Amino acid sequence: MKLPRVGIIGAGAAGVTCAAILQSAGYTPVIFEKSRGVGGRLATRRLGSGEMFDHGAPYISGKSDIFSRFVERAISESHAAIWAPWWRGGDAREGELFVGIPTMNAILKHQLNGIETHFQTEVASISRSGEQWILQCVDDVAAQLDVIVCTAPAPQANRLVGSRADFATTLERVKMSPCWTVLARQAKRPQAPAFDAAAWPTSEIALVTNTSAKPGRSCALNCWTLHFGKDWSFSNLEAERNEIVQHGIAVLARILGLSAEDFDYTSAHRWRYARTEEAVQTPFLEDETQSLYCAGDWCLGPYVDNAFRSGLCVAEKIVHCHGRAPSTATSIS
Repeated sequence: MKLPRVGIIGAGAAGVTCAAILQSAGYTPVIFEKSRGVGGRLATRRLGSGEMFDHGAPYISGKSDIFSRFVERAISESHAAIWAPWWRGGDAREGELFVGIPTMNAILKHQLNGIETHFQTEVASISRSGEQWILQCVDDVAAQLDVIVCTAPAPQANRLVGSRADFATTLERVKMSPCWTVLARQAKRPQAPAFDAAAWPTSEIALVTNTSAKPGRSCALNCWTLHFGKDWSFSNLEAERNEIVQHGIAVLARILGLSAEDFDYTSAHRWRYARTEEAVQTPFLEDETQSLYCAGDWCLGPYVDNAFRSGLCVAEKIVHCHGRAPSTATSIS
């Protein structure tokens, strides 16, 4: 039996998990990712000097049993580690926190072994031709596929596939909030900072973390990431990047008891679709032909765990519908 050719849009947690499950079942999935690397919001920015910033999700937590087992396996294979930060004011998150090592996306990156992945390849449109889907990319690359799994954020997925499978009404129900993040490296390494992470119950600031305090990092200097709150980020969504940097540095300097001149590298990143606020509460969406699917954290909730389970469920559905290669077993935990 010939297995269908599956194209996956997005190399975040949902897309990579889906691809890994399909590969273990004998499929040859192909991933199309518009950015330069794997991970989606499990993102790390590296500097030439060796320092790095986890400017996307600062950590992950195991909310479900199956994702917890996946994380435990990643730890045993040295792709992840427990992070027990010193919280400002003694505050702390409930449950254990984990980080990828040496970067946040390491927990996903090793799963791409042998999977065809096209980075810096943005999908422009999807169309139907007979029994196949035509995936057209911005750079004029086109692919003929039997099955498509779109794991883009819901608003982007809606633009690509909403009208193709009557998904629009469902996708429009999803609410996602933005997040501006500011990155700042201290020019000199002082005494140990007063905290590794800090949360504020304000609309302006959500979280401050020191990437250098995480296990598996080789940063010689303190590398701080300030995550602005969703309300502030929404109000300033279209602000100029340099304005965000200047404001963020002033906030960080105040929090850390420093001056703006104490930072020798600064930058900002806008996550337009940072966090799911209202999910559709189903693991994935599918069309009537069972050849077009949508998946992502926005199906189930705001966490990496939700994205992982969404990708897992859609892969299992594809295998159920189309079969598997002889002598294969799908397992990711």
